[in-house]
Amino acid sequence: MTRQEETTVAQTPALTISEPDQDGILLVTISRPDKLNALREVDHDRLATIWSEFDDRDDVRVIVVTGEGSAFSAGGDLAFVQGLTTDDRTRANAWWAARGIVRGLLDCRKPVVSALEGVAVGAGNAVALMADICVAAEDAKIIDGHLAFGASPGDHAAFLWPLAMGIQRARGKLLLGEALTGAEAAELGLVYEAVPGGKTLDRAMELAAKIARFDPFAVQATKVSVNGILRQHWQTFEASLALEFMCFVNESTRAALAAAAPARPSAGDPKLPKNGNRGHEQF
Repeated sequence: MTRQEETTVAQTPALTISEPDQDGILLVTISRPDKLNALREVDHDRLATIWSEFDDRDDVRVIVVTGEGSAFSAGGDLAFVQGLTTDDRTRANAWWAARGIVRGLLDCRKPVVSALEGVAVGAGNAVALMADICVAAEDAKIIDGHLAFGASPGDHAAFLWPLAMGIQRARGKLLLGEALTGAEAAELGLVYEAVPGGKTLDRAMELAAKIARFDPFAVQATKVSVNGILRQHWQTFEASLALEFMCFVNESTRAALAAAAPARPSAGDPKLPKNGNRGHEQF
């Protein structure tokens, strides 16, 4: 590959977008399987803008989002996350994009169903769990590992998790940095349901097809109505995201990111350490 080709690849978001099928279901796939679908800045930016593009498309009734290969997304790519601690422009842009991902999924007129296999970390969690319906593999690992590298959970968890599972459980999971399996997340109400590994996309497509049979306006009105509770708590999200990004200027955060770098598993060995949060490029 020439240097120009490498530059083009680096600047191209790793998202695959299908044409909608006969039911009006459009599939969005995060496609960096060799990196457990870790998000570079260009991928993160694209996930902040993509959702509104389908609002006025009559041929799209439901959106399904998933990750290619063995993971949904291992969160932010290490080089990208390290840039948040050293570069003001990168940090400011990432703050705006993190805000855009959550708000974009919340405000997208079309319902979004996520299929979560393998690991979902940090920003990957924001995409999977802010979907209107999340189907997780029973053995999936859902990790908010911000504390492991000296940051607070601001990209969705402090906002969404207390509403989904109750404040006591949310505080415990986030303060302890504990990973959740897909089965545990379903019991807690953080995901819609858990299914055997390898079956999440089929189930997500099945649910999307059921939704697509209803009147589009009625579906969209239902989404707006139910998501009203999240809009009422929006200031919690804004505050938590600002606090997270304050953490990225701390020297301890830089040191923690440097220490975590060698431990990240490859796509061929996606096993997690026992503590469930170290070893992933995440935010």
